[in-house]
Amino acid sequence: MAKCWTYPKAQAVILASWNWSADRKDMEVYGSSGYVKALNQTAFSYRLTREKPEVQENLSPLPATQSEPFGYFANVIKGKIKIAPTDLSSLENNLIVVKILDAARKSAETKSTVMLDMHPSQAIKPSLGTGKEITSY
Repeated sequence: MAKCWTYPKAQAVILASWNWSADRKDMEVYGSSGYVKALNQTAFSYRLTREKPEVQENLSPLPATQSEPFGYFANVIKGKIKIAPTDLSSLENNLIVVKILDAARKSAETKSTVMLDMHPSQAIKPSLGTGKEITSY
């Protein structure tokens, strides 16, 4: 699937598939002065300004209690894991995902831009792991 959204000050291009022949976890996000590239589940690089060089970092792998989806689900049900509103598996996050997917479906049907009615406070603000935050609305 390829989809492009154009906004007054931004453009989003998504090339997505749930049927890759290999495990793909890569993503690139570009801003007006920098970028972040997630190379796989643990390695990423970023450059926040043109004056500074690219920085490469590695995240620690998820613990076994979180990396296997059925075990994770069982631990949530048993109360061993608390889900924060910003977790990828949280209800709050998944309601946002449903809104985005529904807007994409409507956009494909109507061949026009569909505006999302979301307040900026609903946006998830992921951390780069270095104290810096990516914030875009």
